[in-house]
Amino acid sequence: MVRINNISGYSMGINKINYLSTSTSNDNASLTIDLANYKETEAELYLNQNNLQTALRLYEDVLYIRQNRNYYNNREDRYYQLARSYNNLGKVYYMMHNYTASIKNYHSALQNYLELQKIKRMRSNFEEYSLDNMEIARCYRHIGVAQRERGDTEEAIKFLLSAEKIMRPVKNHYPNNKAVLEELATVLFDLSVALHNQSGEAYSEQAKVCVQEAANLFSQAQTSSSDDRIVAVKSALEVYGRNNNIYY
Repeated sequence: MVRINNISGYSMGINKINYLSTSTSNDNASLTIDLANYKETEAELYLNQNNLQTALRLYEDVLYIRQNRNYYNNREDRYYQLARSYNNLGKVYYMMHNYTASIKNYHSALQNYLELQKIKRMRSNFEEYSLDNMEIARCYRHIGVAQRERGDTEEAIKFLLSAEKIMRPVKNHYPNNKAVLEELATVLFDLSVALHNQSGEAYSEQAKVCVQEAANLFSQAQTSSSDDRIVAVKSALEVYGRNNNIYY
């Protein structure tokens, strides 16, 4: 596929594929999948420009295409593509502050990732530390954060703890993987915020422990995004009333 770096270019590509997919009987499924991929990338461009309504419409178009099971050769690919689409919709709705719709779509993404995991478990010796589990952990984290923003702190903590439980064996098996370190750190930071919002001294102490570990993991990851998050973590430590004596 030709790489196009602007919205007008993607629009021309979409129009061409639309025409081909309706005017030829050869390889129609492949062309339709290409159309979905083009629309998905165009949606990302609009999302980066904060044009949420247009991004939402395009992501909904992509989901509509991917829901047709006839376009895929195997169930694994279909579950993965559907999970991606629901994740994208969950993200847009979250940015719109429509947390109920966001949670609904993240749940749908989670279900598709779990179905994909079932297939992999049947086919081979699927390990609990598989990197594939990160996608499932992210879904739990996204749901937890949306629940927190909606004001349901108890549900938020439940889902964030589930994300942490999944990420622990992954991190233990890949102790130097930057993406793994950053994901677990993000889970712990989000969990610390939810715990801090919950009343009670025990929750506050747990929040301090989580944010302390998050700071150390972000430091180990040493990515550009980690640098920004370390600043947020330091601010959280001050709010939580703990001395900022973290080793970097």
